[in-house]
Amino acid sequence: MEESIENERSVLRWGGLAGILAVVVFIAGMPLYALVDPFSSEGLIEFPDARSALALSISLSMTTAFLSVAFVLVLYRALRRTGQAPALIGCVLGVIGYIVTAIGDASTILAFAPLSDIYHAPAATPESQGTVVLLWQTTIGITSTFFF
Repeated sequence: MEESIENERSVLRWGGLAGILAVVVFIAGMPLYALVDPFSSEGLIEFPDARSALALSISLSMTTAFLSVAFVLVLYRALRRTGQAPALIGCVLGVIGYIVTAIGDASTILAFAPLSDIYHAPAATPESQGTVVLLWQTTIGITSTFFF
């Protein structure tokens, strides 16, 4: 009995730690989104130079999503005693939301690499580079839709 209580506390501690880390990682990644915002005049990093900052910011966003899933699952475990159905519904909706966010972030990374390669290709014309910049803004816009 005492071992069961200690295991439950351990799970709740780890879940709480995952939730706290998710918030810390989220806050730490916020300035990176401002650096690579293609729609604002204050954006400090332009398209050709944004690859590393964008990859880092999206990786931090995905880390936040995965840590949040762990937190939601532990929250379900803690709340299932008070009401099984509401806890299950909340857990399922939370996990689905974070998975959609992670998939959106992953698709942005997969879309950005070929755009960067096309932009930097030796045969790229200024017109094609302008088109790639517009495609990049569209790709970032999709991520910003989920983010904001």
